[in-house]
Amino acid sequence: MKRKLMPKYGIKGKLISALCMLLVALIMVVSSTYAWFTLSTAPEVKGISTAIGANGALEIRLNGNVASNDPNASYGNLVDLSTGYGLDQITLLPSVLHLDADGKINNQFLNIPQYNEYGKVTELSGNRTEAGLFNGSAFVGGSETGVRAVGVASGLTDRQLAYRNAKYAAATNSSLATNAAASSLNTNGAVLGNIVIKKATVENATYTPAEIASLQAIVSDLQGIEGKTGVLGYIEAAYEQMIVAYAASAKLDTVAGSDVALADAIYSTVKAKFVDGTLTLDNIVADKAIKVTIDPNTYSFDLTDSPILTALEALAVTKSNVAAAQTALDTLNATPKTEYTWTDVSGVLTYLINTENVTVNGQTASQIKADMDGFASSVMANGINIELNPGAGVYAEIADQCGNYSATVTMTNVEVKGMVFDKLTANMATKSVVSPSYLNLAQAAVTAAGEPSGATNNAMPMTEFYGYIIDLIFRTNAANSDLLLQTEATDRIYEDNTNEATQGGGSSMTFKSASASFTTEQVKGLMEAIRIVFFDTDSREVLAYARLDMENATVGVDGVTAKLYLYQTVDVYTYTYTAEGAAEATTETYYVVEADGNYTYYSDEDLTNDVTANVVANFADAATVVPTSFQKGTTMHVALTEDDAVITAMAQNQEVKVSTLVYLDGENLGNEDVAATGHQSVTGKMNLQFSSSADLTPMEYGDLHITGNESETTETTETN
Repeated sequence: MKRKLMPKYGIKGKLISALCMLLVALIMVVSSTYAWFTLSTAPEVKGISTAIGANGALEIRLNGNVASNDPNASYGNLVDLSTGYGLDQITLLPSVLHLDADGKINNQFLNIPQYNEYGKVTELSGNRTEAGLFNGSAFVGGSETGVRAVGVASGLTDRQLAYRNAKYAAATNSSLATNAAASSLNTNGAVLGNIVIKKATVENATYTPAEIASLQAIVSDLQGIEGKTGVLGYIEAAYEQMIVAYAASAKLDTVAGSDVALADAIYSTVKAKFVDGTLTLDNIVADKAIKVTIDPNTYSFDLTDSPILTALEALAVTKSNVAAAQTALDTLNATPKTEYTWTDVSGVLTYLINTENVTVNGQTASQIKADMDGFASSVMANGINIELNPGAGVYAEIADQCGNYSATVTMTNVEVKGMVFDKLTANMATKSVVSPSYLNLAQAAVTAAGEPSGATNNAMPMTEFYGYIIDLIFRTNAANSDLLLQTEATDRIYEDNTNEATQGGGSSMTFKSASASFTTEQVKGLMEAIRIVFFDTDSREVLAYARLDMENATVGVDGVTAKLYLYQTVDVYTYTYTAEGAAEATTETYYVVEADGNYTYYSDEDLTNDVTANVVANFADAATVVPTSFQKGTTMHVALTEDDAVITAMAQNQEVKVSTLVYLDGENLGNEDVAATGHQSVTGKMNLQFSSSADLTPMEYGDLHITGNESETTETTETN
């Protein structure tokens, strides 16, 4: 059995260090910002979409408050929690697992930091946390099981919270749009610059397939591609959130005639219609209002004179221009060439970059053409500075939406008056005159609409999240088997199957930072602190612990991916003594595993040499308590692999309820793990897959089993 060891540092040490830092702060009159015990930093794990699979004759379903028509309410081999359960609303803040005196999960689940009026942590308390289900707009505390958030409820109504959350989400998407636009300009700006200069300085210039490909990349950056949100997508998401906030605002008092119950219904309908796509930003532009019908009446938020409508109308023009550029590119790509003339590309560039509204070193293309000598001199003296002025194309229009942004690019093979510049640094910047930007103007209008005064739901929604729980039920028709965490990807039903619909993904997490200032190493550091606890739903007994294998994590286009594994905790103790007649002391190291109050001693960190008998012979109390003469050092995490990765035993044809608690362990976070800027640290997804220790033989389902050998047969076992 192969095990892997990883160091772990306890929260007690963190607290001692924090107190030391506080003493230094008092002496130097400097505020301490040690670890995560501050108000100014907030590491997060947000927007986790979750899929959970089981394989073979091992079946799984969601436990608790689940609608009867929900596929997750029935036994099968997949639980899909990617939409509708509110997991994308949860932002995990650091916490510590809360166990009672018997080592069980109690009703508070997690300890969270409590602050005094000076922003210092006074204690870690579990008295304020609770778990609650998603009601369609917020998580509200309760006793039901299902998909639950663990957090703190505020004094806000669900509509007040929705108003605030929507404003926050709008601001986040606005920031993401600006960053995505700047990133696109940074990637493709050199090609645009070359096109502008070539148009001004070269008669009958031609353009390469690589330049056409860059124009396509610009359009893809703006529109988005599968698996990647485009700049326009972020902007649309920001406005959609603003509309939701506006529909939840105090404006409802007027629209609903001060009828609070009706106001609740109007808000819920607006949000639901955005979710199902029956209400769009285009509808709002056409109607000049937000309109919803609650049979038999239609209710309307008039936007005729609102900055929101102005912003949406401008966005509609930009979307149309980008779509037109894509249509022109489709025409070019239908008949590829080895080189393209200005006539060929002008249909695309009309929308992407209007060369007459772009200035290079203060001159337009026509001015450069009229004064080539002066332009060449300015390039040699000052390099290249490109300004995207109003009317310069979609990048300029994006600046009207988001605010100005810039990029620094390297241009190659720039030819001016017979001189070829191999590498030139070019500074590119948008020069929008829409100030404040459309997004900021619209956000200000939402703020001016005001926070709603109340709602009919008396349950207080959660405003701070520290973890989430997924309650599951398993069953199997195999006798005397164990429920295992399946780390490696495997087909959920068959071995050697090629049907992609039944392919499992193994147990892993993938996270990516939305901020350029938050590095891959910081993402890894934050993932290092993610913990999963499997516990018996009814008894609250802890069954197993899991964490991410960051040592073997991989980095790809989707971010950092690491596999999940079960582990046990190993405490490292040393015993120092001086043998009779010895000149120097001897130190022995023991790796100690505790279970139910008993201790097993190993002499090696691989836990292969059990020396408990020797230790007991030398220290009478070693079998039940750790002697005071032993000095505890670090704590290690030993990975359990293969058949040792057992969550719980399963009896044949009997349901087993297992809950999964996911949280961000504050014991293992320092300042280096915290994002200094941005609204969020990392976002990503989790996949859990389970298996059985028994050799399961599934039934033969022809539509699902695709092995490539149609004559192949498989022995079947009937599922009860």
